[in-house]
Formats: sequence, structure tokens, C-alpha cells
Amino acid sequence: MDTETNRKVQELMSAGDFDGAISLLEGWTRKDPGNWQAFTCLGAACAQVRRFDTAVIAFRRAVQLKPRAANLRYNLGRAYDLSGNLIQALHEYECAMRIDPAYTRASDAYNNIRERLRAHLA
Repeated sequence: MDTETNRKVQELMSAGDFDGAISLLEGWTRKDPGNWQAFTCLGAACAQVRRFDTAVIAFRRAVQLKPRAANLRYNLGRAYDLSGNLIQALHEYECAMRIDPAYTRASDAYNNIRERLRAHLA
């Protein structure tokens, strides 16, 4: 993502204009479909306005473009978690932990889901 577009996106998101940021990012991802940063920002903006299905799609594309990035796997897992797809969330958190075993955000999220599932089944 070029510096000017990134600045505009950050400005819009800081002002709470997530719809404006999403519109700008959707245009950017169409222009540059290989830009994992743009898809990551799009996923984050969509998650902020609770468009979790769209966030999942954006984060999934970012992961396809950069599959060895633990933080992208975590982001995808978080979007799945928030959308209620706990099994997929667990899978993505596991992938993040395999990539970076010291990534505590992923292991904490993984353990949190396992506890919620245990409590639900008890």
C-alpha cells in the first residue's frame, strides 16, 4: 500500500470512519490484489464495524499472500472467533502457534476458546 493511501486509511480509521476506510481499501485491493497489507487493513476495518464475514475473507486473502505470518493467522482466527466459528478459529490459532511458538496472543486465544467449549459441554 502506498504511503499516501496508508495515511488516508489510518486517518479515516482514527476518526472512526470505518466505512470510508473500507471503501478506500476495497478500491486498493482491487487495484493491487497481491497487497497483503491492504487486505489486513481491510479485515481490521471490517471487524471494527462487525462485518466479520467480510473480515474473514480479507484476512484469509492476506494469509494466502503471506502464509508464514503468525500475526495474520491470529487475525484470521480472531475474525473467525468473533463470527462464532470456533473450530476455524482454533485451527488458525494453532497455525499461528506453529509458526511462532512464543506468540502468546495466539496461545491465550486458543486456550480461551478451549475453556469456553469445555464450559459449554459441561
